[in-house]
Amino acid sequence: MKLILVRHAKAVAREVDMELLRHGKITGMDLDIDDSLRELTEEGINEFMESINSIRNLLIHLKNPIIWSSSLVRADQTARIIGEALGIKDISYFKFLATGDFNDFKNELLSQAKDSTIIAVGHQPYLSDWASSLLKEDMEFKKGQIVSIKLEVENLEDGVLEWIKTPNKQIKYYEIPTIKEDAFSNGLKEVAAYYVQRILIMRENFIKNPEDTLAAHQFRVSIRSLRSIISFIKVYFDIGKYEEYQDILRKMAQKFLYIRQFDVIIGEWEDVLEENQEYLCNRNVLHQLLKHERFKEEKVVYEWITNEDISTVLFQILSWIRAFDDGLDPEDVEAYFEKRLNKNINKVNRGIDSVDYNQLKEVHALRIQCKKVRYILENLENTKKNIKLAKKYKALQDDLGLICDTMVNKSFLDKLVLNNKIDGLEYEVGIFIGYGIKQASNVVTRLQITT
Repeated sequence: MKLILVRHAKAVAREVDMELLRHGKITGMDLDIDDSLRELTEEGINEFMESINSIRNLLIHLKNPIIWSSSLVRADQTARIIGEALGIKDISYFKFLATGDFNDFKNELLSQAKDSTIIAVGHQPYLSDWASSLLKEDMEFKKGQIVSIKLEVENLEDGVLEWIKTPNKQIKYYEIPTIKEDAFSNGLKEVAAYYVQRILIMRENFIKNPEDTLAAHQFRVSIRSLRSIISFIKVYFDIGKYEEYQDILRKMAQKFLYIRQFDVIIGEWEDVLEENQEYLCNRNVLHQLLKHERFKEEKVVYEWITNEDISTVLFQILSWIRAFDDGLDPEDVEAYFEKRLNKNINKVNRGIDSVDYNQLKEVHALRIQCKKVRYILENLENTKKNIKLAKKYKALQDDLGLICDTMVNKSFLDKLVLNNKIDGLEYEVGIFIGYGIKQASNVVTRLQITT
């Protein structure tokens, strides 16, 4: 069962500000306002609508969603905003959401189906008290805050905090689903759903702030993680549909290729400037040009991402993944997955011994294999072995990435110099490339010694 606790959005204050009343900013209420009749402010409505819409794609595909609410006006208005966003018309009203009776709340939860999603809109201090009891940790609810908790009906007070969404802030994840040995297929589907939702959230974050380097990066990483999961069980898919969906995901990730390349180079060049202020304090030609080119690419990507309906195809892919094990023995699927993972790990280990670090194609191919292994390991159950292996292949991926980036950046920046005749640009690019070559050389030496 999933429980989503929601504190009502900002409402009119209990004590009306006479100055606001005098200037017409508060209308239609008495000075001795009944607490149960307090309405949401315009600011509260707008903030909460923006907040709920930013995670709408996270919520609309939850199983069996039901909205509960306190009957107080401000809670009812908040519940109706949620219902409108999710296409849910029916709202059930419970006294315990206004009075804070925890036992009545728990009894009602126990009467629901195990696969239900309960969205409960209530008030402070009860929400904090309930969350603290369910999670065994203190939690403060801000107005309009949404908290997702995973519950086991057999033991309601052993909940797991999944994520928190506060108005005007990005969603914060606390529990990322993993593929567990005792529920392999379901875990794999949950992880796939997580990445689909993550892609859509990063899309919204980029639209809201195209300069957000993290959103651009995580959009690509989430797609790659999803593609890795699909590739490990491709034997169970129709090959035509598999190739079609992998191609769609690959092209989505490629849309952010140049933005990511600009962000990486800008970040590395800023590091170089920071470390060598004495010699490069007035060298800003390359930085300004990279920022300018990034802005141009940003507009291209923004136009694509605001006009492309990627959510429809992503949920088509998710439905396709969720049906992959129909009619299959879960133990056979798990055994195949483990065999495939070990095969890929062995492939990476052999590649380390034979790769030619001067050949971009070879290094890049090995890096891709590393990523696949790492992404899978990171989504398996958090055993010491899996954590240790994930860290190992993440470090190797980073090393191979630095070698690849050095070669790719040289070609990229050489073209930039060729197309932009700006005084001082070639000099700064030369410093940057030289810096990268030195770092890459050190990494290659270390890898050759350790392997």
